[in-house]
Amino acid sequence: MDDRTQWLVEHGYLSFHDGDPCLNADAFALVGNVSPERFRQGTHSDPDGGMHMDAGLQRDLKRGAQELMARYDSADMVEILYGEAMRYEMERNQS
Repeated sequence: MDDRTQWLVEHGYLSFHDGDPCLNADAFALVGNVSPERFRQGTHSDPDGGMHMDAGLQRDLKRGAQELMARYDSADMVEILYGEAMRYEMERNQS
């Protein structure tokens, strides 16, 4: 595991289940370039235990992810998440 991935795991943004990467809600919001608050407002639990996103949130996440891929000139989720998580942590610690 590289240093960025390790940092993301240690800070709770990323975990692995059966070898597959899983993002927490804040991480999912960050890679979609929406605020964690906006992400929580646009998601709802289904009766079967799943999650549903409203259409506006889906649109915002898609647009935001495209903006971040252009900004980082990369489609590497770990690279983008690490950069955005570092920025988010710095902003959160300043307030």
